[in-house]
Amino acid sequence: MAADLRIWSVWPAEWSDPVELAQQAARTDVLLEEDLERPLPWLIPETAGQRWGDLFTGRVVRITGLVDDQVFPGNPRPGFAPESRDDMHNLGLGFWTNEGRFVAFSWVRLDHLPADNLRRWWLGVRIPYVEEQIAQLRKLLGGDVSEDVRERNALRLRVYEAGLIDAQREAARPTPAVLQSVTTPTIATPAPRTDVGALAQARLF
Repeated sequence: MAADLRIWSVWPAEWSDPVELAQQAARTDVLLEEDLERPLPWLIPETAGQRWGDLFTGRVVRITGLVDDQVFPGNPRPGFAPESRDDMHNLGLGFWTNEGRFVAFSWVRLDHLPADNLRRWWLGVRIPYVEEQIAQLRKLLGGDVSEDVRERNALRLRVYEAGLIDAQREAARPTPAVLQSVTTPTIATPAPRTDVGALAQARLF
């Protein structure tokens, strides 16, 4: 039987407030609500060139083409290239389930939305996440740690600092005049989830 090439998600195809989505992803188990999943209006083979973002970290990737799924060989999945220098995560964009669905999980498409929505993404999701990682690493390095821990995390700090520059540059991109008057409120973002892998595993097995 041919694979179902639709992309399923609990998140809508179009949205205006990425911070609201990110907070919902961080505070609830909505990602595990299989009955809330709906097919998005794009097929997996149509994703090349699209930009998608992760609600947990704000990281943005560009789809470069299709690759073979490692868990379910023969099923295609989007292959991607990260757009930020601090992208040190190995989790892929979505996964195939035993039921034969490709679920986007914590990922939403970005490139088809108005410019102001994307600006809100950088200001409300991505930049707060990276700033939180930087603050935690500086606190760690300011304490009494071993040389090995210091060296490893000093490198991570430099990488995240580079990522912050990338995100701030993206947020500063000019937007149409009608959108430049929009003020993005300062919103306290929830602490990053540490159980992302476990959540995904819960859907696989």
